[in-house]
Amino acid sequence: MEIPCTNTNRRLFNAVTKITIENGAKALFWHSAWLDGICPKDLAPTIFALSRKKNRTFQQAVTRNVWVQDLNVLHINSILQIS
Repeated sequence: MEIPCTNTNRRLFNAVTKITIENGAKALFWHSAWLDGICPKDLAPTIFALSRKKNRTFQQAVTRNVWVQDLNVLHINSILQIS
């Protein structure tokens, strides 16, 4: 059963909720609102679309910048996709 919540509701919740990452083992890199209340997937949707591993934890993603290695660079057609 889906939670009756619109994108506006989610954004409002994220704006007023403070995320504490701690060791990052539970927070999802792309889906958790750890960037000043914003999820990286919402901040950079085109880069998110290029990611091959969208469900990495924060800890997994930032270890040796693995999130960058997850990007499917073969699908970048222009600088506009990553700006």
